[in-house]
Amino acid sequence: MSRARDVADGALGTIAGTNGQVLTSNGTVWSSQAVPTELPAHGADGNILTSTGSAWASEANPLPAHGTSGNVLTSTGSAWASQAAAGGAGWTWLARNNITSSTSYSTFDSSVITSTYDNYAIVANGINFGAVSEYIGFFVHANGAWQQGTGKNDYDHNGIKFNTATDTQNTILSGGGFNRTNVYMDTTGYGAGSQNTQYSTAFTLYMSTKAQNSKARNIWWHGSFNNSTNGTASYGGSVTVGAASYDGELTNNITGIRFYGYSGNSFANGTWDLYGLARS
Repeated sequence: MSRARDVADGALGTIAGTNGQVLTSNGTVWSSQAVPTELPAHGADGNILTSTGSAWASEANPLPAHGTSGNVLTSTGSAWASQAAAGGAGWTWLARNNITSSTSYSTFDSSVITSTYDNYAIVANGINFGAVSEYIGFFVHANGAWQQGTGKNDYDHNGIKFNTATDTQNTILSGGGFNRTNVYMDTTGYGAGSQNTQYSTAFTLYMSTKAQNSKARNIWWHGSFNNSTNGTASYGGSVTVGAASYDGELTNNITGIRFYGYSGNSFANGTWDLYGLARS
């Protein structure tokens, strides 16, 4: 067919319309109509295209900002939120002290012992003082200061030890009452000279840190260590359990704990892992 025939048949005809319109077909004839507005105006920066069921709309993104690394998307019941993944009840690992050379203290301070948890545990392994005989002591941090030394007679401790090297049982007593400025843990092997480099201690210590209505806080531990009766032979393993009470700063939370060589010697080796107990 020729264009003349099309025009003559009225398939196109002279269709003027208005400026900006387009030529469309309804299946029978051609007509000039406005451009369809299927998509909405773009809207504000960050908007997303959504369907209302009968038309498209430019609407705000219902998802929150991504938040910090490791967050998960959760529902509050009325909106979405980016929140830390729930760990649930149980022990949560918080920090590690890894000692590989001469170090005076193993310390967990207020940056990791906070009001987030009421109860903490410390798991220590491979604790050693090198070629010297030594025991472990500790004291706590509260009210912005380390609670140890003159005028800080706020500790009481006791324990029991079974020494397989000597086949004896010993008790550890603080003398009765809150009369100590620190806590003595009989949890490190003893012997003579270079043999001590072969000894190590492992223990788990638990402590409640929250102020308890002006009541003393409790700290307890259990562990084992190896030793010898003469430094050259008769090696044995010892089992020990102990407990301590802290009667100071009764209205303030404990916010740190510091371990050290009771007679002033430095740690040579050991790892110390701190855990907090989550309730839910």
